[in-house]
Amino acid sequence: MKRTVFHCICLLTVHVFLSTFPAAAQHHDCDAVEYRAVLTFDMEQRHIDGAVEIVIRNTSRSPLHEVAFDLRDNDVTQVRVGSLSASYVQDDTVLTIVLPRELASLDTAVVHIAYNGTHRALTPGIYPTGVLFGEQVASAKAQSSAHWYVSMTCHWLPCNNVFADKAIYDITFDVPAGYVAAGQGSLIDAQCGGSRSRFHWRMRDPIHPHTAGWAVGPYFHITDEINGVPVDYYVLKSFHLRVRDYFVRLTDMIATFEHAWGPYPAEKIGFAMTDGGSLETHSMVLLDKNDLHSAATPELEAHELAHHWWGNCVTPMDLRENWLSEGFAMYSEILYRANSELQGRLDLHMAQYVQSYIHGIAVSEGIQPLYDYRAHGARYNYSSVIYIKGALVLNMLRHFMGDAQFYAGMQEYFRRYRYSNVTSTMFREVMAEFAADDLEQFFNQWVYEAGWPILCVEQVSDGEEDPLRLRVRQMQTGRGWCLYEMPMEIRVFTHAGDTLRVTRRVHRLDEDELLISEVCNKEVASWEIDPDEYMLVDYVSPTSVASQSPAATSL
Repeated sequence: MKRTVFHCICLLTVHVFLSTFPAAAQHHDCDAVEYRAVLTFDMEQRHIDGAVEIVIRNTSRSPLHEVAFDLRDNDVTQVRVGSLSASYVQDDTVLTIVLPRELASLDTAVVHIAYNGTHRALTPGIYPTGVLFGEQVASAKAQSSAHWYVSMTCHWLPCNNVFADKAIYDITFDVPAGYVAAGQGSLIDAQCGGSRSRFHWRMRDPIHPHTAGWAVGPYFHITDEINGVPVDYYVLKSFHLRVRDYFVRLTDMIATFEHAWGPYPAEKIGFAMTDGGSLETHSMVLLDKNDLHSAATPELEAHELAHHWWGNCVTPMDLRENWLSEGFAMYSEILYRANSELQGRLDLHMAQYVQSYIHGIAVSEGIQPLYDYRAHGARYNYSSVIYIKGALVLNMLRHFMGDAQFYAGMQEYFRRYRYSNVTSTMFREVMAEFAADDLEQFFNQWVYEAGWPILCVEQVSDGEEDPLRLRVRQMQTGRGWCLYEMPMEIRVFTHAGDTLRVTRRVHRLDEDELLISEVCNKEVASWEIDPDEYMLVDYVSPTSVASQSPAATSL
């Protein structure tokens, strides 16, 4: 999901927490294998008639007697299972179907559902969710930062609305003449002529409902190719003449991410302009036309494109693990920008985010861990902590492991869990295979704990011939935060004009000493700790510590 939304989303007044969320449809024993739907659009009335065949599998050890799907803003008119009619109960959020015959363990069945719904118009100034009919384009916005159920796919398709249920989507769009449907996967068939047109799209690989979507509009369709992968642009008339100029950096983005993470995972690269909201819809990224400025703005495209590796393909097991999607996409975005604009100086860019997180985001949004951030006070599903802190933690892991080991681990993690669901533990275990460490302490303090180290560092007064020693005091425990263990880089400048750079480990102690035996006190002109400022660490001066207790140390 587009990260920049969350600097303005605080205008919303929704303040809900996971502990107060109602339960979703309970269908953990029912795996949705494939959705085959036909959607018929009335653009003027903002109405969609839907007919879907859902292939389900009983994943439990016991016979299944009913199934439930999430469905909102639609009325069901008919349900069949195979050739048999089925009774059902529908409320505002869940469709429960009684199976006419029990479904044995591991058996499959096809559920047919006819339904229809009238959807709202896009409201200027309101963050778009669900199905939206704008000035020119109707689109399905698949994720919401404010709604407890996160995925908006249930506003246009009865679905098993959880991260962990991936399925093939096969969608046919029946639209008025003059409109074009931009869908996911490959365009199997297009029939244009008369008063209606039909576009049949089918996915090659399974995805979760949080990244399913589409757009219908009076599009120009422009094609291209990058390294043998087809590229589709579905753009409005005002933009069609400058498409290639705007997306000129796309080839470099793909090259950057393939070098870092592995081969591009989808069967095509697609972009479709919408009237509201940008999203990483798999193989067909939705881009808000208001984000497409006259000059190329690579941050948005890079972020949404990176989600094809992280989030769409390798997917968090549930919302608690969402930093594995957004933090990784944010890191990828910064990686691309560093390679293209900063001559590869990734840490220089990361240093800016350290300060914006500690002194901006944490102040305005509160302080949460990466894992299960909603249960620790985050107000939104896509809180900035999982973006910014997530990217910073990945960068610190890169330094902890070394570049070669880090990127080798990331590529193995992607290869091993391609189109699967993952947890922080699964990620740690793969990376530990490439690190000289089990990474448990690293993950405990940076992923599962809130806060960050607040350090007071000062030089120990010794004789001129003695080696340089630095005293490190951890002040964050006064806030109830944990003690940290971490490697710390130190840069020493000598009177002779030399520069020495060393790494020392800070231990989980209230007070620790770092010995730099390579240089003695009389040779030292000055020193810096964390010279590249990529560590998520705040520093306080010894004089300020002397005048106040640790609990009073300010951010």
